[in-house]
Amino acid sequence: MRFRSIRYYVKEAFKSIKRNSLMSLACIITVASCIFIVSLSYCLAANINYILKQVENELSVAVYLDDEISADEVTQLYNTLRELPYVESVEYTTPQEILEKFGEKMGGTEFTESFGGDNPMPRTLTVYVTGAEYTNEVIDSIRILSNRGIEKIRDDADISGTFTAINKVVNVICVLIIAILAVISVVLITNTIKLTVNSRKNEINIMKYVGATDWFIRGPFVVEGILIGLIGAIIPLIIFYLSYGALLEAASKVPLIMDLVELLSAASVFVVLSPVSILMGVLLGVLGSVTSIRRHLKV
Repeated sequence: MRFRSIRYYVKEAFKSIKRNSLMSLACIITVASCIFIVSLSYCLAANINYILKQVENELSVAVYLDDEISADEVTQLYNTLRELPYVESVEYTTPQEILEKFGEKMGGTEFTESFGGDNPMPRTLTVYVTGAEYTNEVIDSIRILSNRGIEKIRDDADISGTFTAINKVVNVICVLIIAILAVISVVLITNTIKLTVNSRKNEINIMKYVGATDWFIRGPFVVEGILIGLIGAIIPLIIFYLSYGALLEAASKVPLIMDLVELLSAASVFVVLSPVSILMGVLLGVLGSVTSIRRHLKV
């Protein structure tokens, strides 16, 4: 394709957008609205998945130790637990550290002092699993080591299983929403561009009568679709970026929210969302243009 032809396509595309400004605006609004909804769905899905992952990472298996085992035996058990499959890390906590943590939650030093010199808390090895779905396997592996000074095992298997199920359901629902919205977007943009093409069918027929090839006629419409798709993608991205940034800033001022969960940063969201939205906008514009003009080229 010669540079002169490309320049002609771009020039005609801009002329068409300006000449049919109302229809072009309708197309841009359609693309922008669909991409905004898809972006919102992706953002919700990504953040829900991220929050669930945070919760999963906090789930652990607490291994309470007998008072009789020696420090060397505790070290050996610690090293053994670290080597188990699906174990991310192991944390050792002394009885005094556990009592102090309880004291902070129950009202400070008065709670810890109420025990006098008798500390009822056991030495504990907290085992963090790489994923909630592996919790039961790790617990089974720990139970095999019960004869090595393990008094009791406390696990969050039921909770972890619930979060795993929720995570899967949320992912499936969000994928379905995005897929449905993508189909709706294609239908809306195609029908909207059809109106633009129909208003210019006389122009298309004249070009065919004078011998213009189908690609020559189609070219300006394809470029027009690309321009409309780009504009329609960039506008919601800017709006969504500013809105998401404001949301993060507002959430950061509420300590309770930030203590419970952490949201994805704007950079993490938009490094994926930006190229996907722009590509989607361009594809919608091109697909709508090509689909709409095909019927007139067959005349």
